[in-house]
Amino acid sequence: MKKALKYLISVIIAIIVAGFFIYLLIPALTGLMTLVGIVVVIAIVIAVVKKHYR
Repeated sequence: MKKALKYLISVIIAIIVAGFFIYLLIPALTGLMTLVGIVVVIAIVIAVVKKHYR
């Protein structure tokens, strides 16, 4: 019984830690995605401009 309780507590702690990390990472990931999106858009615009002015 004690072993199961210890296991349950460690699982709960692991879930809390994972949840906390995910909570911290989601804004970072969305920020990164926004940055990547901006870079891609700029690259496409540059490619289109280069094609038009040749």
